[in-house]
Amino acid sequence: MSESIIKSQYICGESYLIDLNAGDKFRADGKRVYQQDWYAGRCAFRCKSCLRPVNESVPGADFGEPINA
Repeated sequence: MSESIIKSQYICGESYLIDLNAGDKFRADGKRVYQQDWYAGRCAFRCKSCLRPVNESVPGADFGEPINA
């Protein structure tokens, strides 16, 4: 696993990976939050189990400064 990818877990127990250097294709801050079994073009915005926004409850998935600011 790349150094720019970290493992994290949602408050309901779902595991997520966060790519810190995904570019602005997914999010303006350059992060991509996804689950390991997802295909490369998918990014999580809500938890698939409890439907809460991932940026609010997945450590490391909070929104940062836009990379093109």
